[in-house]
Amino acid sequence: MSVEFSCPRLAEFVRQTHAIQDGTVKIKAGESRLTIMRLGHVTKTMAFFSVGSHHCQAIHYSADGMKHTVAETSSGSLAFEILDAVLFGEPLPHVFKPNSGEKQDRLREVLKKDGWALMGESGMRAQALEGRISRLRSDVNSARNSANYAERQLEKAKAITPETCAAERASHRAWTLEELSKIEKLTQTLTQTLTELPTLDGARLESLARENGAWRSYNDLETCFPSIPAGFSHDLIRANYLATVDGDKITLSSGIICSFGVNALSAWLRGETPAPRTQYGGVSRLDGRDADGKAISLVQCGCHRIAIPENCTELRALLTPTHCVVSTPGAEKVGVSAVEPFRARLAEKLAEKLAELKERRSTAIEREVRKREESHKTELDIPANVAKAKTDFDLENERLSRAIAAQNAPSVNGGATLEGVCAVHSALVSAFSRF
Repeated sequence: MSVEFSCPRLAEFVRQTHAIQDGTVKIKAGESRLTIMRLGHVTKTMAFFSVGSHHCQAIHYSADGMKHTVAETSSGSLAFEILDAVLFGEPLPHVFKPNSGEKQDRLREVLKKDGWALMGESGMRAQALEGRISRLRSDVNSARNSANYAERQLEKAKAITPETCAAERASHRAWTLEELSKIEKLTQTLTQTLTELPTLDGARLESLARENGAWRSYNDLETCFPSIPAGFSHDLIRANYLATVDGDKITLSSGIICSFGVNALSAWLRGETPAPRTQYGGVSRLDGRDADGKAISLVQCGCHRIAIPENCTELRALLTPTHCVVSTPGAEKVGVSAVEPFRARLAEKLAEKLAELKERRSTAIEREVRKREESHKTELDIPANVAKAKTDFDLENERLSRAIAAQNAPSVNGGATLEGVCAVHSALVSAFSRF
């Protein structure tokens, strides 16, 4: 348990759980209770939660950096019950007393699936070793994929030449000219439509409106522009934790002490250091609005949205909102029978389309400039890019070699390889399955 609590009782509870040796420890909190039984590298936990009368049991193995947990489950697995019997003296499950052919078949299935649990701590270690082997294999596959990717990137870097860069610039230029031509034609059409709009009515007005967002549902007697609800430019946010500050220490209203302090938070907000990181992820700034539409800023870390108290003036000053919340007025539903309001809504739609075309034109030009600059830079950096790709390729191959070496390295358990230990375990399980 890596969480640090400000409450002395909770902090003492965590300390006690870390200090437990072989034996049994019982901890009570009201009607809830926790029993911890430790035997060598194996620990059994039994918890009862008074809220909902919920029971939870599990057996844990932890040694040499390896961990494996088996929880009591209703999914059909009897591994927990078998371990409980072998390690802690509880009765074996009734399935181990077959008195019919059907129950013998059931016993064979249990032994095939959970027979490793009969080996007790050794069985749990074998399961932990299998987990480690699986992770090592995953590391090898990840390293091999990265090496293959680095090889493809090296080939790609070698394929780039001044000639290919020039051809790429010509292609981008042709696309930009075609895009600008389309935009110009659409702009002329919309401008002419806006000019003629005051003279349009009847079917032509309704047809044009349908092309620009108006529609008619089964409940409408005529073509309408739908109502538009009022909105805001930023989302509504609320703090779910209130912080208290004591010197450099920040404590949440849940009692958890933050792993970062006031000084680290202030330095990050001033832009002097990177954002602090915690077990929940990196700290970030969350900008939004309150229920009244006022701009607010909170500190966010994972699912924690933290409000800074008023007495911490420095942090509150650094968190002063720099964004502006803009409210968007709504619009009522309007039908074609109200000719002038309907015409005005259509004019707004056409004006929005013209603005979009203007933005689209700017984007196309900016893209052309950016692509041209990138192409020239790529052409100048060809030697450096090839050298970097070669270095990355060598590094990824070294990583692959280390991953393969780690997978094949002997364990500290008598010099046996991990695969050798698990092979013995698999043979034992196979023997049990022939019971």
